Amino acid sequence: MGEGLYEQFEAARRCYFDVEARTGLSTTRLLRADTPDDDGRPRGIGAIRQTALAFAAHDVLADFGITPSVLSGLSLGALVSAGLAGSITRAELLDLLMRAREVPVLPEDGRQQAVATIAVPVRAPLSDYQGAAAGGVYLAGDLGPIGPGERRLLVLSGHHDAVRRLPELFPEDRVTPLGGGGPAVHSPLQGHLATALRPHIERLDFHDPVVPICSCLEAKVLRTGDQVRDAFLRNSTSPVSVPHMHAGLEETGAELGVVVGPSRFDRYLSVPFPVVHVEEPEHVRETLSVIHELGVDTSGDTAATGTR
Repeated sequence: MGEGLYEQFEAARRCYFDVEARTGLSTTRLLRADTPDDDGRPRGIGAIRQTALAFAAHDVLADFGITPSVLSGLSLGALVSAGLAGSITRAELLDLLMRAREVPVLPEDGRQQAVATIAVPVRAPLSDYQGAAAGGVYLAGDLGPIGPGERRLLVLSGHHDAVRRLPELFPEDRVTPLGGGGPAVHSPLQGHLATALRPHIERLDFHDPVVPICSCLEAKVLRTGDQVRDAFLRNSTSPVSVPHMHAGLEETGAELGVVVGPSRFDRYLSVPFPVVHVEEPEHVRETLSVIHELGVDTSGDTAATGTR
């Protein structure tokens, strides 16, 4: 993960050296997904791996004069966007992610949690897939329309037994369990994580972002430090939405979307402007070619989205 950029671009190497210096995680561990993901802490280093790669891809593009006029990201990507927009420093974001590693995956009750996706009719009310109507699970994410557009993909979080019952409750919808035993991301069941991080987030000095950030929590463009802080406080327990991100990117007039770092690239293909993905060296060359063909002003008229 990121090895190609690291080997070919000095900007990527500088970025990884900075992340290593701040976190104490070796560049080898950050680059190699086959190295151990944990070192006895409750949570692994996956989020920091993804963040480092997003920073590196951004910096490589910046060396070519490609900088964003608007930023957005889903879940962790929303936090990365704040770091790229200067609302907090990269060091502060890395510190926050390292603190999150110390928080147990499950709350004190120890009940197992789980996550699943479900493909539902595109116009179905979201209320049908959460709360009592769905056996007590929570809507954790709306990933928007999929395939030909007749269905939309939702992420549902909850206690393991409730998520396990979803195929019985919705036999006509495609339910796909994700991962192992949780955590129940973007739901109140991760309230203990939000509580643990709140004092640190409240102490941070959030600045107004140098470019707007399109929220994934609501259809809103964040322009002040206070708005970004509020998004950080809610990120662990609130549902995320790709359509909200798309709405913000359209509102701000993005001409080209650049997805930096690891991501489900297909999430961004329904926006009304071209989208490219930068994770490998060949992607950089492809992006430069697309920008040249479209005649996009690379001094700030591209839209960079963060990782998942």
